[in-house]
Amino acid sequence: MKSSIKKMVGIWARFYHRIRSSRAIRWTINRQARMLFNQEKTNLSSKEFQIVRELKKNGIAVVHISDLFPQTMFEELQQYVKNRWEHPEVIKKFKSRHEAVSGGKLLSKEYFLVNLWEGESVLNLANPFIRFSLDSSVLRIVNSYLSLLSKFRGWHLQITVPMPKGDRRYGSQEWHRDPEDKKLIKMFLYLNDVDEGAGPFVYLKGSQEGGKWRHLFPQNPPRGSAGNDIAIPQEDLVQCTGKIGTVIFCDTSGLHRGGYATSGNRFMYTSVYTTPASVWPIIFKYPPHLESINLSNQASYAVLNNPLQREPRFYKF
Repeated sequence: MKSSIKKMVGIWARFYHRIRSSRAIRWTINRQARMLFNQEKTNLSSKEFQIVRELKKNGIAVVHISDLFPQTMFEELQQYVKNRWEHPEVIKKFKSRHEAVSGGKLLSKEYFLVNLWEGESVLNLANPFIRFSLDSSVLRIVNSYLSLLSKFRGWHLQITVPMPKGDRRYGSQEWHRDPEDKKLIKMFLYLNDVDEGAGPFVYLKGSQEGGKWRHLFPQNPPRGSAGNDIAIPQEDLVQCTGKIGTVIFCDTSGLHRGGYATSGNRFMYTSVYTTPASVWPIIFKYPPHLESINLSNQASYAVLNNPLQREPRFYKF
């Protein structure tokens, strides 16, 4: 009886998400966000315009943080990372993860990713990384690519742990499409130099919505999808090695992988932005009285989206 009920719930959930992620339903849900974006009449700088143009063409754009932000902002971000990296708790965790990976105890992707964030994921606007994620320049780029006012879903500040030489890829180290939305943006910031041995982000140009490789390993809402090396067209791969301060804007509903470090660590911050039609919940907590904080219209819309943190029904099945 229980197995039959579970099977019926699974069938209903798949049907629900198939309808929920259809073009017509997404268009309807995102209607207000499009209207508000059009009313904003966003003016892009020449650099922002170039980034948006590359995103629409390839699904990815790579710049340096100095192209968009003052040096003081980057220095503040670096200082936060330095303080966290030197914290005894982080040092202990990194050593234990490194020993686990080296000993072949790779049980999940948590073993090759160490969290650098201090405490819970709270939307604290005093934190330099939160201010970076909600900066007007970032939101202008994200919203112009999505052609609507986006929702800020969350962030990660992590270090990758080098894998034993010759070990297999695992989880996000393999080719995949992210599940959060049919069209979304993740912004990555390298906080150290990332070469081929430090697990650079790799992307298949043209695998975003509307791209020529969109048909490869299509998403299965509310899940993403997994790909393989054999079917990935090598001529359109972008391997994002880069100096400290490299910023990657990317539609990760497209095919990508990364984090397979073999000889060095990768320090990286990630911000996640989706359309309002995403069924995925936010992954942070709100501080008291956030509504009273002075935010830009685009930032306010991005974060004041789900104060009760209700998870949608049939989110998992």
